[in-house]
Amino acid sequence: MVLLLGLMLFSKCGEEGTQEVIYPKIAHSVEVAFDSTRVVEIERYFAKEHKAGRFNGVVLIAKRDSVFRAVYGFSNYRTKDSLQIDTRFQLASVSKPITALAVMQLVEQGKIRLADSLEMYIPQWPYPGITIKMLLSHRSGLTNYMYHTDDWFTQRDEIPICNVEAIRMLCEKKPEMYYQPDTKFDYNNTN
Repeated sequence: MVLLLGLMLFSKCGEEGTQEVIYPKIAHSVEVAFDSTRVVEIERYFAKEHKAGRFNGVVLIAKRDSVFRAVYGFSNYRTKDSLQIDTRFQLASVSKPITALAVMQLVEQGKIRLADSLEMYIPQWPYPGITIKMLLSHRSGLTNYMYHTDDWFTQRDEIPICNVEAIRMLCEKKPEMYYQPDTKFDYNNTN
């Protein structure tokens, strides 16, 4: 199975992409998933998409022990800073299923339970009765923290707040909940 993870930012720029192909460093024989012909095809596709203004970001394609990585475009359009292979992105909603998968792996390993309340992990948490399961299913009743950040983080200039700051803000500011936990569905970033 091929895993394709492309972080796409849709806007134009004229910078050409770069590529790095990592082949397995294993002494015994293994099938190499990306021969040079396939690498050229992959590179050509993303270069075309980038040039057309449909892709600006980092590409990772992995199959077995072979990895294709490439970068296309800018990390900051105003300053024309080039993307690097290790440029960090704010993933926004893409992080929700990744987080859910990680949480379910912890549940499977017996390290946490879906019925655990947030107070078990954040002792100062001001909203009792909210469980991990409620967060995963967007049934916590919590307000969307993004609606409260402007007056809380006035010193920021386009730098997103991190999870620790969002939790601290909710614990200190205690914005009113939308509804009682586990009574409605509301997709929001706080969950």
